[in-house]
Amino acid sequence: MSRVKETSETLALGPTASAHLLPPEVEEKQKGQALRRMMFIALAGVAALIILGVGVATVGVVASDSALRAEQGRTTGLTAQQGKYGKVVTVRAQVTEIQAAQVLGTVGEIDWQSYIAQLQGTLPAGTTITSFHALLRDPSQGAGGSTVPLQGPYVATLSMSADSPKASVSDWLDALSTMKGFVDATPGNVALNVATGRYTVEVDMHISTAALQNRYAGKK
Repeated sequence: MSRVKETSETLALGPTASAHLLPPEVEEKQKGQALRRMMFIALAGVAALIILGVGVATVGVVASDSALRAEQGRTTGLTAQQGKYGKVVTVRAQVTEIQAAQVLGTVGEIDWQSYIAQLQGTLPAGTTITSFHALLRDPSQGAGGSTVPLQGPYVATLSMSADSPKASVSDWLDALSTMKGFVDATPGNVALNVATGRYTVEVDMHISTAALQNRYAGKK
């Protein structure tokens, strides 16, 4: 006895039918709400970016302000120190000016008292100086010479008159050559005093820079 295999088959007649039962106005409202949500999200993102940018800018401004305040503090400190030592700077400037004036004021200076004492030591026995005149050159012109051949530069000229027991001054000229700063010496007029039998002799002597005192030159 055979069994008959039972099968069941489902007949597919196509997709399930559906229908929009809501009115068009409701569907448009739903679309509008979705669009507004998307716009709100976009605006929220933009606002977040703006807030972030403002925050970064604020941090930069605060940092710059702090740096500016620090520099202002340093400037104030330096100004205070300058005020503290301002008198010292002023005094140093005044000292420098005084030193420059000392050097300028003593250019061409010769210790005449000491120099005359040395001249007295060169006089021959029985001879005395009766007049003494010194002519200094302008320091700005430097040491000058004359038209005399082989004559060296000089800064001062001494014109001397002496009372001598003899007319010859050769011994005195030789002694003058040992003087500091000696350049040359030239005899001048010789006159006999009949009443005394003595002679008045004149001598011109040139002096070089070696005789200058230079009290302040090169000193600090």
